[in-house]
Amino acid sequence: MLKVIHLPYNIGSHPSTLSKYENEVGLISKSYSYHISNIYVDKTNAILKNDNGIILNEFNTLYFYFKIFNKYDIIHYNFGSTLLPVKKFSDEYNHIFPKPIKKLYDFYGNVIRICELKSNTSKIFVTFQGDDGRIGSELEKNNPYIKTCTDIFFNRLKNIENQILKRNRIFEKYAYKIYVLNPDLANYFEKKAEFLPYASFDVNKQDYIGLNNGSKITIGHAPSDKETKGTKYVLDAIERLKSEGYNIEFKLIEKHNRKDALKIYKTFDLLIDQLIIGWYGGLALEVMTMGKPVICYINEHDLKNIPLEMKKDLPIINANLFNLKDVIKTYIINNKSQLKNIGIKSREYALKWHNPKIIAMKMKKDYEEALNINRDVK
Repeated sequence: MLKVIHLPYNIGSHPSTLSKYENEVGLISKSYSYHISNIYVDKTNAILKNDNGIILNEFNTLYFYFKIFNKYDIIHYNFGSTLLPVKKFSDEYNHIFPKPIKKLYDFYGNVIRICELKSNTSKIFVTFQGDDGRIGSELEKNNPYIKTCTDIFFNRLKNIENQILKRNRIFEKYAYKIYVLNPDLANYFEKKAEFLPYASFDVNKQDYIGLNNGSKITIGHAPSDKETKGTKYVLDAIERLKSEGYNIEFKLIEKHNRKDALKIYKTFDLLIDQLIIGWYGGLALEVMTMGKPVICYINEHDLKNIPLEMKKDLPIINANLFNLKDVIKTYIINNKSQLKNIGIKSREYALKWHNPKIIAMKMKKDYEEALNINRDVK
């Protein structure tokens, strides 16, 4: 059986859930992350048991790499990251390194990255999940709302875009296949990057809940990052609707553990996900599996990167920073029966496109294709 290892992050539980179902479809698959977090659905294995500082972390990770060296048929990197360097870019050490040392660290990062990818006989796959692959200047051209974020967010993207670009090109050279979990990410690669739906949890294990009974609409918003989710615009739209006399209960969910948060999500009639980035996230997927509709900004420019059938099935109610109030008011509040139908379609969509076992079967096919090509070359 093919042996697969997922490294070195478990962002959104996508790698660990995918690994779990790769085992179910006949692969031997393991998932490792630098550190283990309790917030994710499926657990992973720790590369670093403790945080021992910059130098020791690099050496301990190098030791781990030699332990797995050439022991797997497939190395599947996640969050656009090789094992080494431990920190993707020197800007993560902003408060530690002076500028010359940061430049040296970035040079070391590219050299060690290439050495890692070249030295292993395993076939290389990589998944990009968000800001790990975005090029700030390109994002600005295609997304009209991104500059509403503060300079802290947007300038960071632009400041590290040369580093991201170099890393993207390195992966393009050495990876057999590149996947992206957000459609816009496909725009930043010269070699064709393939869109892949989230496999962050088992959608089949969530029962249908649907909408609440009664005249009051319960709207929820649970930002992982208030700025990139457009939270201040959400709050403004809700306040204006309330001032106009609409019967709304609004729930802003922050700093809850997963178990408690899921209980609250079940009380929503409608989720407002994000209004800036241009695609829905893992939270939206969870709420859709419950049979509840989602409002989100979907960037039409990027839909060319997803399957046409998926585009046709997409049940998301599209809204942006400036028309959110009107979308809620005219499209939602005055027609709750339509809201229920959208919720039903949302669940159907989630079960069809985000089934982790189906996605794992696709991975198995891609892995086998890569190894067969490799054998043919030999």
